[in-house]
Amino acid sequence: AETWDKIDDNDHIVGVLDWGSDPVPWIAMEYMDGGSLQDRLGELSVAEALWVGVCLCRAVRHAHRRGIAHLDLKPENVLFRETDGDTWDYPKVADWGLAKMLLEHSKSVEGMSPKYAAPEQFDEETYGKTDDFTDIYAVGAVVYAALTGEPPFEGTAASVMQSVLNDEPEPPSEHVDGLPEGTDEVILKALEKRKEDRYESILDLRRELERLVEEKLDNREETEDASEGESDLEGENFVEAENK
Repeated sequence: AETWDKIDDNDHIVGVLDWGSDPVPWIAMEYMDGGSLQDRLGELSVAEALWVGVCLCRAVRHAHRRGIAHLDLKPENVLFRETDGDTWDYPKVADWGLAKMLLEHSKSVEGMSPKYAAPEQFDEETYGKTDDFTDIYAVGAVVYAALTGEPPFEGTAASVMQSVLNDEPEPPSEHVDGLPEGTDEVILKALEKRKEDRYESILDLRRELERLVEEKLDNREETEDASEGESDLEGENFVEAENK
C-alpha cells in the first residue's frame, strides 16, 4: 500500500485512500464503478482497445520514473470509471501489490498471472531479472487481449508457461479484422522473449500505440457515412486524454 500510495497521483492509477493491518491487512481505494477490462474482453472496438493500451503506458511510465514496476499487469487490474456516455470509460491501473522498488526487488513472483507474465518471470537464469521491461511485455499481452478477446497463450498454468518460454504468439490480425497497419509488429515487439528485443522504454511503446489509435480514427473518418455535423466521440475522447 505504501508503494501504491507513492504513485497514485497519476490520472491512470487508482487512488489509495487508506490502509492498515488490524485485524488483517486491508486497503481502501478509489471507487471504480465500471468493472474491469477482464469483463470487457471481446467487446471493445479496435480504437478503444489501443487507447486503453496508451493509458496503461501512461500509468506504467509514471511508476517507472519513480523506480517502481508493477510486475502483475493483467485485465483484472485495469479498472474503469464510467463516463457520461459520450466518451470511452476511463481506465486506471490497480493492485500494485507486487510492485517493488527495483533496487529492493526479491526473486519471488508468487501470485503473478501466467497468461500475462514475461519469460523472465519463469526463467531468470536465461532471460534475466524482472524489471521495467517485464511491464512492457505485460502491457503488450494486455493490449493483445483487449484487441482479440484472449491473451497471447491459453491453457493450463503449466502449458501457458511453456508457451511463453518457447512459442511465438499468433499475430493479433489472425484473430481480429480492421487493425491499423503495423499493429502486429507493435504488439509482437512488446512480446519478444528477450528483454533487449522489446521497446527500450514504455514511452516508446506508448508512442507507437498513440500512432495506431490516430491512424484508426483517421481511417474511420474517411470511410464512415457520418451525418452532417456529427462528431467522432472516440476521437474527441482521445484528444481529451492527450491533454491530461
